[in-house]
Amino acid sequence: MLQYIVFRANDVRKLQDTLHELGLSSMASAESHICAQLEQILLRLGWQPDAAFPAACGYQTGKSSLDAHTRRLFGPQHDDCIKLKVGDEILLVEHDRIPDDCVKAIACQEAGIVAQLKTGAEVAIDDGKYAGQIVRKGGACWIRLTRVHGIKPRIESDKGINFPHAKPKIPLLTALILKIETPEAVLHLPELLLEARQDRSCGVMIARGDLAVELCFTHLGDAQDKLLWLCEAAHVPVVWATQVLESLNKTGLATRSEITDAAQAFKAECVMLNKGGYLLETIATLQEVMQGTDGQRRKKRYTLAPLPEAAEFFARHPAGKRKQTRRKQGA
Repeated sequence: MLQYIVFRANDVRKLQDTLHELGLSSMASAESHICAQLEQILLRLGWQPDAAFPAACGYQTGKSSLDAHTRRLFGPQHDDCIKLKVGDEILLVEHDRIPDDCVKAIACQEAGIVAQLKTGAEVAIDDGKYAGQIVRKGGACWIRLTRVHGIKPRIESDKGINFPHAKPKIPLLTALILKIETPEAVLHLPELLLEARQDRSCGVMIARGDLAVELCFTHLGDAQDKLLWLCEAAHVPVVWATQVLESLNKTGLATRSEITDAAQAFKAECVMLNKGGYLLETIATLQEVMQGTDGQRRKKRYTLAPLPEAAEFFARHPAGKRKQTRRKQGA
């Protein structure tokens, strides 16, 4: 990330055009591996690296790192769902346990709760559409369903689970997500990321509602890109939040502008939807939009003007830039 900030403190637009004309990488979309990208360009221009020159973080390493952090923060992606009927018993497990494939099971993402549940405790799933009671068998925790909703009932992934009368002892603070909603947070994002990356599971939420009000609506698009660039450089997953397909979710009819807005959400690793009467339709539409956009994302080419946040960072921490400059001269 620091290497990327050094790079973005400069105006490289003319260099980008020259490299593009030569058929070389213009260094756009290289946030996660900027140093390696520069090395590859130099190698094609005849640069002979010193044998002791340290290996840079490459594209695959950066991608793997970001993917790993995304899975650690949000959990694995599952497309499967569980079909149900009254009387069925579902195994309730901790989030890090993998049950037998032949057993219907759901995981509780908050660690430590399952062990505290006692036989007879009430359970509500997916805002109460499904209800049951805890049954303990040989140390395992099962949910015996007493209510099932819908003609073709099934529990989709990532649904809420509640224990109405239980009082489990759990931490009040959960894993760190940086919610960026003020100009100060945008400006100091490099420091926030450096601090947050000390935690193995961290992410950034672009809280576009409050951020638009704080920044002025006309600056929101620019701020979104800055946040996405810096987060990818730090291999930190991003949550794209606030009013995604909101009209569709509330009324069942999407506007043209929000479809266009939703198409931009592919830049993030996670999209947050609010509750609404047409949530299933909204999820289906979002999936369709994302699938249509996914194949074209690599065709985007950005021009990289100087990033004010990078210059401001080194204004606050001049020693960091001198260190990076000495490393470059030594190379």
